[in-house]
Order: sequence, then C-alpha cells, then structure tokens
Amino acid sequence: MYMTVRKIIRILYVSLFLVGLAFSIAGCSAGQPTGGVHVLQVKGNIVFLADSVGGFKIIDVGIPDAPKIISTFGSTYQGSIEDVIVDGNTAFLADYRAGFIVVDISDLKNLKLVSETRTTGMAKSLFRIKTGQDKTPYVLVADYKDIKVMDISDISKPFIAGSYDGLKSAVSITASGSTAFIADYNLGLVQLDITEITNPVLIKTLDTGKTNDVCVYEGYIYAAGEKGVSAFKIE
Repeated sequence: MYMTVRKIIRILYVSLFLVGLAFSIAGCSAGQPTGGVHVLQVKGNIVFLADSVGGFKIIDVGIPDAPKIISTFGSTYQGSIEDVIVDGNTAFLADYRAGFIVVDISDLKNLKLVSETRTTGMAKSLFRIKTGQDKTPYVLVADYKDIKVMDISDISKPFIAGSYDGLKSAVSITASGSTAFIADYNLGLVQLDITEITNPVLIKTLDTGKTNDVCVYEGYIYAAGEKGVSAFKIE
C-alpha cells in the first residue's frame, strides 16, 4: 500500500508544482526542497518530505500558495535523507550514510531522534511490513548491495534481524504478500521470497535495464528505468 500511496503523492507533487506551489527540485530559496526530492507523504495539510541533502522536512501546506516549513531533521552522519515512512507519531528514515533512523514526530515543531542503526551499505529505500502469527513489524531497507530486515518491535532499539546480500545497487524496494521486489540500478528487477522474513531468498531477476524505481499496483509490478516502464503480472 505504501508504494501505491507514494506513486499518488508523486503525481500530487507534480500537480502542485504546475499550479505554482513553491516547490522546485532544483530550488534553493526558503521553503523549497534543496537536495532533489525523493519521497513525500501527506497527512491532511502536512507534507513529510525526504529532501536528500536537505534532510527530512515537515511542511504545512494548509495555505497552498504559501507553504511553510515547520521543522527539519538533518542526516546524523553528513549523509542525505533518501526515504521516509510515517506511522503515527513515528518517522522511519533511510539515511544514505548513517543507515536506518527513527524519529519521534509527536511534536511537529520539535523532532527528536529515537534511534539510529548503522547499516553496512547506503540506505536508499524503505518498506514497512508485518509478518508471522504475531504480526511482528519489520522495515525492509534497500541498502546498496543488500537488503536489511529491520525488526522494529521496539523502535528505541531496532535491530538487523536478517539480510540478503546478492545485489549490486539497490535503489528502491516494495513488497506484495510473501514477495519483495527491488529495483537494482545494475541488475534490473530482483524478486525475493520473504516467506521467512529474516532469510530472504532469490526467486529471479528480470532484465529491466538500469532500474531506478519499483511499484506494486492492482496485481502488477512496475519497474522504471532506461527501458521505460516495464510491467509484470504478480504470480
């Protein structure tokens, strides 16, 4: 569901740009993204923005022609915020250098670091999933050459519960049922069996060229890259 929402928000972002909202991927002035926007999520009048080197930003768009930055949370290790998942009063961030970051957003004006888990690669993309009889919450992290499976049962002490290390340049991840789909810039579209979530197993790799993003929508998996958009029915 998250990837579907992300797709919708990207469309919304383009629409807002076209009607003159003060967002610009290359912009540098106050109120504008600075690092090349990667992901947005919207709740009511609040935009949660992963703004790359510009950090994690929370923006009030209650007045569409006068968006206002409420707060900003920067990388904890001189990196860039590449992805964000908002769940209640918690934001999960992919920090390109620091790894997996958890932030308390209960007070939108006063963001607080909850925990930081260093990963061995370069965190680019996140996907939240619950699995098992007890519905243990996990976040899958596309971490450059591997996938990290983060157990977030205790957000103050998340830990790496499993991994898959057969990748070359993972840049985006999503999942449907017991299958994870990874956009790997060098390999293409990679499918993993995550039935046993802590031990992902390769199913197959599809040649979609240099692949930048992946999305699940209504029974199909879409991969975007140098060959355009490739669509595959989920079996």
